[in-house]
Amino acid sequence: MAGRTPSGWDELLTWTFEGPRFEDHGVDLRDLADLVALRELLIETTEELWRRKNPERERLLKNFQDRIQLKIFGIDKGSAKATVYARVDELAPQTGLADIGDALEIRPKLPHEIPPRLLPKLGRLTASMGQDEAVSLCAGEETVRVAREVSAKLLESVQRLYEDTVDLLGEVTMASLKGRATIEVEGRPVEIRFTPEQEKMVTLALHEHDRVRLAVKGRGTFELPSGRLKRVTEVTALERIEGTERPYDPTARPIWEVIAEIGASVPDEEWEKVPRDLAENHDHYLYGAPKPSRRDG
Repeated sequence: MAGRTPSGWDELLTWTFEGPRFEDHGVDLRDLADLVALRELLIETTEELWRRKNPERERLLKNFQDRIQLKIFGIDKGSAKATVYARVDELAPQTGLADIGDALEIRPKLPHEIPPRLLPKLGRLTASMGQDEAVSLCAGEETVRVAREVSAKLLESVQRLYEDTVDLLGEVTMASLKGRATIEVEGRPVEIRFTPEQEKMVTLALHEHDRVRLAVKGRGTFELPSGRLKRVTEVTALERIEGTERPYDPTARPIWEVIAEIGASVPDEEWEKVPRDLAENHDHYLYGAPKPSRRDG
């Protein structure tokens, strides 16, 4: 397909397999898993950028991921090169190759376009590569070369902390005059740092901890790859909530939408592993209980 763009599609980037194994211009089926990892990275990065550009929107557009179509129409010569095309749409995927390059070079600051939670996926772009193999991604004038040892280094580096927004509700269990407090969130203590102007509300919530919860918004540090909140480093908003639960939010996404979105993110091959009789025999699959015998009626 080199030099000829399919009708209705835009050339997004080229993915080139490098190494002796690809000199015949062929690609082993196991190597296609790396392209699947690339697809997930591009789609989820596009989702993150859309949210940033549309902060007033509470929910994603309907069928968001389905509207992003990525295809290759063949393997070109040149150490096995695959050109990735995107269907023309308002949701055209963002490649963010400059940020991918920043991440792969293990710069001190994590790339600002790629969501930190996706960095482990970035590190898996060469999961099928051998020691003498690599892949090159090229979009326009930007080119990034990813070798297996670089991916391994990235996966090791993302075990560190990253910073992101925080929106939580919890019980204040400790507060000091040094601008630090502990808030218990879902049974786990989290340290927060507050300003002198916020001290009165924090200490009041501590004195009334048996019947008051504190809603906290700001920024915090999270652990990778678990994404668990380690501490709140900056508090931008505090709200005292009477009672032990957050009030009903009519703008919150329905739980079935969240479940459907999670289900849609699971690959088909993983769904195929789910037993057909799971609902009927869940005790058997969860706890090893014998399946109930069936009687012919």
